[in-house]
Amino acid sequence: MSERDVCSWTVIIAAHAKQGVSEEALVLLQQMQLTDFQPNHFTFSTVISACADLLCLEWGVGVHEHTVRSGFQFHVSLANVLVDMYTKCGRIEDARQVFDKIYQRDVVSWTAMVAGYAQNGYAEKALELFLLMPRRNVVSWNAIISRFAENGFVGKALEFFLRCLIKMWSRGQL
Repeated sequence: MSERDVCSWTVIIAAHAKQGVSEEALVLLQQMQLTDFQPNHFTFSTVISACADLLCLEWGVGVHEHTVRSGFQFHVSLANVLVDMYTKCGRIEDARQVFDKIYQRDVVSWTAMVAGYAQNGYAEKALELFLLMPRRNVVSWNAIISRFAENGFVGKALEFFLRCLIKMWSRGQL
């Protein structure tokens, strides 16, 4: 491209991350930073997702620090990918710190934190937080059920599957 901007950089970084070449997405971020263009919260979200896919905590923490310096840490979509990245890397306390700082949590925020607790073996904390969720959807139910099942909590997974069925039945959705 003869002329590049933040959007074109972000699109090419996202395309690499989506195609499974997350390492190249990180290299592209470095190249972008050598230009006059600064990443925006969309760019950061894409890169943090790539770090989560690679389980690359060191890079993820560095990008997180950069988002704070840039003033983007309060974007809910960015915070959601940070929660996801930290939980995938086994840093549940860091994920919870980010979650607690989200001013307007959405169902994605709640689901990411609940799933993170469940996938890291904190079944009771996952359950506790799940029950506090102001709104649940099929994705949030599926997240907790699958995370429990994947991590050997088969009884809890079955319990939540039955709860989900009862909830849907009581609403006439079955």
